[in-house]
Amino acid sequence: MDTGMVLAQLRLPDGDASHVATFLSELRTLAASESTTAAIHTTLKGLPAALEKAVYVYEKYPLIIDETGQAAQFFKYQRGCFLMAGNPADVTESVLRRSLVAALRLGTTMTLCLDKLAGLELDHFFSDEWFPSQVLNRHEFSKPEVWAPLLRPLTGKQGEGDPDASLFLPSDAFKFVVLCGNISPPPRTLERMCLIRVQSQDTMKDSQDDTAGGSVAAALGLREVSSV
Repeated sequence: MDTGMVLAQLRLPDGDASHVATFLSELRTLAASESTTAAIHTTLKGLPAALEKAVYVYEKYPLIIDETGQAAQFFKYQRGCFLMAGNPADVTESVLRRSLVAALRLGTTMTLCLDKLAGLELDHFFSDEWFPSQVLNRHEFSKPEVWAPLLRPLTGKQGEGDPDASLFLPSDAFKFVVLCGNISPPPRTLERMCLIRVQSQDTMKDSQDDTAGGSVAAALGLREVSSV
């Protein structure tokens, strides 16, 4: 989120721009230092807030470990697309490209569900002109030289194709989500994403009781963020 967007959202005068810019810079620095060890723990009810935190505070797209078995249903009802990595028809180059371009243009969520396919890394699907690795980096993926090669010229066949790069406006609301079942997250993919664990209310309560006062987290040198 940039300074202009914050000023507009909060209806602040332009004179506050320098203060807002300083605050955002400090927030990004703090988030960067935390994001290497932080995991967001949330219930299904708190998942929307957890997604916003991952994307706009930690500035990383989320990799979600679903311990409840219910998060897939949540994402199937979100605006955007829901693709199953275990279904070959969902992960062809053309489907990945079209889904990514549509979500980027419309500002919706593209969810790739790995389900319980342990060991499957996202780099298995990467291709510069179809599904680039920069999709995991919000700042890199926003660059025209990265997303422009994904566009295909309009054809006469029922208007199929994409707008010219000069007319294509990527939406800042775009989100890319990797969803896993209750398995160990793929390590190479996790390095570039923000981990969110979706847990039951009871598990969340037990976890908070176990770490009361932050003694366990402190002993391990970790920082946990909860969103109920």
